[in-house]
Amino acid sequence: MDYRFKSMLAACFFLTATAFAQNENDALRYSMQQNFGTTARSLSMGGAFGALGADFSSLSINPAGIAVYRRSEFTFSPVLQFRNNDASYSGTLTTDNRANLGIGNLGFVLAFPREKKTSGWMGTSLGFGYNRINSFSDRFAFEGINKNNSINDFFAEISNGISKANLSGDEMYQFDAGLAYNSYLTNPVADSSLIDQYQGALYNGDLKQKGLITRTGAQGEIDISFAANYDNKVYLGATVGIPYFRYSSTEVYEEYALQNTIKDSLSGKTFKNSKYTQKLSTQGNGVNLKLGVIFKPTDMVRLGLAIHTPTYYEMNDQYSSKIYANFSEGYLENKSPDGRFSYNLTTPFKTIASVGLVFLDQGLISADYEFLDYSVARFNSNDYNFSDENRDIKNRFEQGHTLKIGAEYRYKVFSFRAGTVMQSSPYEGGITYKEGNRSAVSYTGGIGIKGGNFFLDLGYSFTKTSGNYAPYTLADGSAPSASVATKINRFMMTFGAKF
Repeated sequence: MDYRFKSMLAACFFLTATAFAQNENDALRYSMQQNFGTTARSLSMGGAFGALGADFSSLSINPAGIAVYRRSEFTFSPVLQFRNNDASYSGTLTTDNRANLGIGNLGFVLAFPREKKTSGWMGTSLGFGYNRINSFSDRFAFEGINKNNSINDFFAEISNGISKANLSGDEMYQFDAGLAYNSYLTNPVADSSLIDQYQGALYNGDLKQKGLITRTGAQGEIDISFAANYDNKVYLGATVGIPYFRYSSTEVYEEYALQNTIKDSLSGKTFKNSKYTQKLSTQGNGVNLKLGVIFKPTDMVRLGLAIHTPTYYEMNDQYSSKIYANFSEGYLENKSPDGRFSYNLTTPFKTIASVGLVFLDQGLISADYEFLDYSVARFNSNDYNFSDENRDIKNRFEQGHTLKIGAEYRYKVFSFRAGTVMQSSPYEGGITYKEGNRSAVSYTGGIGIKGGNFFLDLGYSFTKTSGNYAPYTLADGSAPSASVATKINRFMMTFGAKF
């Protein structure tokens, strides 16, 4: 692994501790799922389906649930998501929005009940299809006045110790340090005794800083499931998951000198403004296994347990950077080469314990508890030793907890549903919502209409979460930071046909 990718990865990894949702490193981005419910019914009940079954979302939660089916079923679920971000930066509030249309699920379950059996193995089921397990669509902007430092100071710090010849000519530095040097945003210090030491472009006065972060993509999974029903008491199931994702981000950061600009004595240039743009595109494909069991001790009570093995991903990154620097004497624009790197990611185990109470045809109540340890995620590659990054993952992340509760009330052909979800912070743990630490709380609801051979479900969820985004951090730990509060509204419709 060369310097250019390592420096970019290091920057992205630091932002994991301070950035919201989709600007985190791969280990967290592809392990933490704030999407839940791949059908409208499961969405409206907070995704609490680990002990219930008979819903296509079971393939991705507890595959034993498809053994509950008595008839075969096809489902299709479009989903519409609205994301609102309020970013506060140096006392200035900026609001941005993004809408995204996708597919929550598409697939079928084939049920093979053994109607003449009165005990023993009562039937089997086979499921196949697609579940959308994460959306990366996001955008937020921030701006404010900084009186203390500049991103040029950051560029100078990461340039220290590198010769001028290497900064200006070596391709490996042309993603940040060398790019800034060639754009005159950093220059050697005036003291000739300080060899290979640099300072940011000089200014005297306040800086206006602006940023725009745009992300696109989604994480989906092809699921192949098999389940069996023993004595209508014990349901066993397994899913082979083939997850894949496409993720892209564009980060634009600008600075403007507002007054009293000073000419740099060595470069002979007077800084006015600059724009630093980073682009990243990641594709990944993986495989995992999900095993589950549901036990029905009485007609009312359902108990579920599922284990998701780690997902092994093969990742491919493409990335580039460019800088536009404007001075009173003219402007420069420099662009990095296109960088590429391939590596692997192993996500944590996940365990789901569930309980459900079914009140004949009147309704039900269910709850799921999910546990995983974010700190055990690991990178590896044949070309680079990720020991530092993996150590940071272990030290920074905590165990993750998610509690999901859902309820359904049935009246004739109608079903009315509601639920809630509490998701802990990957940095602090604990199932409590706290601003700024990426914990999340969701409230859900929906309605369903059931006919003889079809059903139509509508689901809605509202999620709020928050975090912080730092465009750069200096060696002394100082970092301008945007506090980002996020509200997510999801609307889903599921059309199902039984046969």
